[in-house]
Formats: sequence, structure tokens, C-alpha cells
Amino acid sequence: MNRFQAKGLLQIAVLKLISKEPSHGYRIMCDLRKMLSIPYGSSTIYPLLNNLEEKGFVKSTWYHPEEIRELPLIVLGEAYVSLLSKKQKTKIQRSRKIYHITQRGVEQLRKDKETLEIILKPILAEEICT
Repeated sequence: MNRFQAKGLLQIAVLKLISKEPSHGYRIMCDLRKMLSIPYGSSTIYPLLNNLEEKGFVKSTWYHPEEIRELPLIVLGEAYVSLLSKKQKTKIQRSRKIYHITQRGVEQLRKDKETLEIILKPILAEEICT
């Protein structure tokens, strides 16, 4: 698989994750590791998220520490949930950029999935012509 193909598949995976629920970059990286068993790092994910935003497929919103407690816990991820529930003395000092899929992103994800199905259907078919 060449670099272009891998990038396209990664875009589909990221759009799929964000379509399920809005999320921040670090959580997207962790979810991708679980989904694909490939340790993508910030040097791959953040440029991709910026590219998706430039294309209009995702939109981001900054949430600052005082606003983070207002977010649904599912968006924050397990690490933040446990931090918030422990009532620790330290405050959350880091802002989070939360990514949401746009209608254009939903349409692109649908097109990408259809293309993948067309490509993979004959490959995964049980009968192979000889």
C-alpha cells in the first residue's frame, strides 16, 4: 500500500470516529490505535485534522479549562473522566480543540465507504476466477 492510499484510509477512519462522537486530537489518536492497531502519532494526526478542516469535512471548537467541565464526559475520554471524578486539587489547565464532523464530511465519508465497498467486494469474494 503506498503512502497516498494509506492517507486516504486514515482519513476515512478519522471521519468515521468523529462521526460517532465529537472528540479531541489525543483521543482520536488513542481510538485509532485501538481500531487499527497502528500507533499513529501527533505528527500524522494533527496535520490530517487540519487538512480535514480546510476541506470543510470537520469543524473544530476550542474549549478552555473552565468550559471543559461543561462538556459531555464521552467527548473527553477516559483519562479526563477519571481526573474529574477524583476531585483532585490540580485544575485542568489545558484547553482542548474538539472536532465535529460537518454535513460535507458526512457526505464524503459516505462516498468513501461506497468506493471502498466497490474495491473490496471482489477482493473479499469467496469465488476467485482462475
